[in-house]
Amino acid sequence: MSIHPASPCRAAFNWFVLGATLVVPGVSAVAQTVKPETTLRFGYSTGPTSLDPARSSSGGDRVFLFPVYDRLVRLTNAAEPAPMLATTWEVTQKGTGLVLTLREGVSFHDGTPFNAQAVKANIDRMRNLPESTQKAVLRAVTDVQALDANRVEFRCSTGCGGLLQSLGDTAGMMVSPKAFGNADLGAKPVGAGPYTLTEYRPGARAVFAPVSGYYDPAGQKLGGIDIAILPDDATRLNALRSGQIDMTFLRPYQVDEAKAAKLNVVGSNGSIWYFMGLNMNRGRFGDVRVRQALNHAVDKKRITESLLKGYCTPSDQPIREGVLGFARQTPKVVYEYDPAKARKLLADAGVAAGFEFDAVVINLPLFVQIGEAIQAQLAQVGIRMKVQTAPIPQAISTFFAKGAADAYFGVNLGQSDPSALVANLYLKEGFFNPSKFTTPAIQAAHTQTVERTDNAGRQAAFEVIIKDALAQAYHVGLCDVLTPVAHSNAVRNVTSDVPTWTWDFTALEVVRR
Repeated sequence: MSIHPASPCRAAFNWFVLGATLVVPGVSAVAQTVKPETTLRFGYSTGPTSLDPARSSSGGDRVFLFPVYDRLVRLTNAAEPAPMLATTWEVTQKGTGLVLTLREGVSFHDGTPFNAQAVKANIDRMRNLPESTQKAVLRAVTDVQALDANRVEFRCSTGCGGLLQSLGDTAGMMVSPKAFGNADLGAKPVGAGPYTLTEYRPGARAVFAPVSGYYDPAGQKLGGIDIAILPDDATRLNALRSGQIDMTFLRPYQVDEAKAAKLNVVGSNGSIWYFMGLNMNRGRFGDVRVRQALNHAVDKKRITESLLKGYCTPSDQPIREGVLGFARQTPKVVYEYDPAKARKLLADAGVAAGFEFDAVVINLPLFVQIGEAIQAQLAQVGIRMKVQTAPIPQAISTFFAKGAADAYFGVNLGQSDPSALVANLYLKEGFFNPSKFTTPAIQAAHTQTVERTDNAGRQAAFEVIIKDALAQAYHVGLCDVLTPVAHSNAVRNVTSDVPTWTWDFTALEVVRR
């Protein structure tokens, strides 16, 4: 999960405090009454792209999806799989099979039984739905079979190495099969999680109530979850300081202010990557020399110091240093700022006079400011970048889903397993690869990341993927940054190593004095 700034939104915040919400019908049979005294009031920066996991196209959607949709496994803060809807698992078929034993007696919020057939239906839908954003994540899966009512087997083409971790993320979220055909599933989710959505106003507020009879009371300690969508960073922090919300995300440069206000600040695990994506099927971006020229024309250090106060570390790599998947044999910054080299590459590509392209940029102030800084730096080498701003769902849809823009500036929030992240960025099936371009080296190495179960073997494959991807200049990398979380003393059971690339409300409590 990330923090996205926006224009001052006093009106939006006043609505959260005083206004009405839209009631989501069809959930009263399972929803308990929201209890304000134990409800978590959470401030977030943007609304979801979709509440249907198969169509969710932003990592930021997880904050809205996790309360409703239990996954097959739950990931610990160390990204290790723990029981959730699956209670045990076993690797079979010499590594090409994975058998899950499922929790019995669980039903979806609409009363549909959760069983092996439901798992098969969900995974088949994730793999085959034309607009599914999870195809690349599940690329290794060739078949799913219900062995009996409570056991399901995944078959993988070469190996199921990173599959279990991926089933703890969006790809493993279980939707009621009865709801697959609901035209409004993207706004009215039907899962098997501890909470159900009872009120929803896009762009403003989402309210979740506890589900009656949830199988794990220890994971359902909140009397409700009330998410206020507050795009402006200062507004969110002020709301927390004044006691109008209980928890929110911070920009790193807000940490000192939050601590001075005696708020609790955690977050040493997980990061987001700021980058500009390039569509190789449009304009001049089919030429790798042009893409490399853009990289050399952008002064990462200057932008991060001036607009991100030095808290964001310049990086061309999409995976944070120190974790599995970061290419230790490749520099963190491959493309140093070198306008002269950028001009030479453009001349070699036959565009010495420069060219023009359009870039869709998230319409939140920090992103617009960074986009304009990149625009000014590219102009120094004769490249004219036309900035088009759009809300996050529209920006993602325009560039990634429709391929209707030359470039995109935003963030990548990572995924539970690095094999899933690189699949989405660099494979033909990847949702975050609008060019649908890949290389034989990347494909072969990705197979190793899902086939191998040992981290040493997987790391060697990631080294190949990142090195080749950076040589191809899929993106203009900018920087990566940790995303701290701040909360009041009313929120209990928050650990210092919470993964801030997402948020899981399991085991949280609110105790107001």
